[in-house]
Amino acid sequence: MPLNVAKILDDAQQREQQREKKAADDWLAEASRRSEEALAKKAAEKQIEKPPDQRALIEALASKDHVEYDRMRGEVAETLGVRVGTLDDRVADIRRTRARSEAPEIDEAKAAATAGDLTTEPDVLVRFGKAVESAGLVGETNNAKVLYLALTSRLFERPVSVAVKGVSAGGKSFTCESVLKFFPASAFFARTGFSEKALYFSEEDFRHRFIVLFEAAGMESDYLSYVIRTLLSENRLSYELPMKTEEGMKPQVLEKEGPTGLITTTTAAKLHPENETRLSRLPWPTRGSKPRR
Repeated sequence: MPLNVAKILDDAQQREQQREKKAADDWLAEASRRSEEALAKKAAEKQIEKPPDQRALIEALASKDHVEYDRMRGEVAETLGVRVGTLDDRVADIRRTRARSEAPEIDEAKAAATAGDLTTEPDVLVRFGKAVESAGLVGETNNAKVLYLALTSRLFERPVSVAVKGVSAGGKSFTCESVLKFFPASAFFARTGFSEKALYFSEEDFRHRFIVLFEAAGMESDYLSYVIRTLLSENRLSYELPMKTEEGMKPQVLEKEGPTGLITTTTAAKLHPENETRLSRLPWPTRGSKPRR
């Protein structure tokens, strides 16, 4: 190749490399400028903005869902000058207070119209007993009444939880199902079992509701038993776990507010000792025994 042609090609290649280098340098310079402007703007905003009222800010944060709360808790804690753990405790206190005061609102006029002559019924339990017998339940009216009262206690700050104990195929589940027909879906949700951490991730609202667990074998896991008795005792669940985010692994707190009650059936003579202290025992007649009324 002639020397002049080689020189021309070499010069052209060098100019191209210089253009690429300049373009890269210009891009980095512009990116750096934008970044510095963003940081300066953020710093200026922090200096200019009036610090929000602390209580109002925490109240507003407590209203966020768990994902949004987890995203904002670090920045809010920094703004207030407190540890994230301290902020979590304050938010949890506010949520517990709200849960206690957020029993389902009852429209008295609508309720009276729906209830009809029940509002003047001198003995609602007797009437319920006749109704549940008419619905097909025979021989277990008294136990049905106990379950009816337990489910009604969901409106209290401390619902009454019940373990229905008896032999297999003795009619425990059928009685529970018969009683549940007299309550709206908002009063309970029923399961046959849970994984150990399912309650933390559940989309069900636990406030003033019952968990109906058909067969206590569904909570034989020691950890699940611990989760359930914590919910019954503390009226809430709080579980922190690491979650992958755009900024890397970050802690996220999953919270479920009660109060919540439990009705479960079992063939076992005894449940976990710690669970026994939190559940009223409802014994079932053995095979061949005379049905109680």
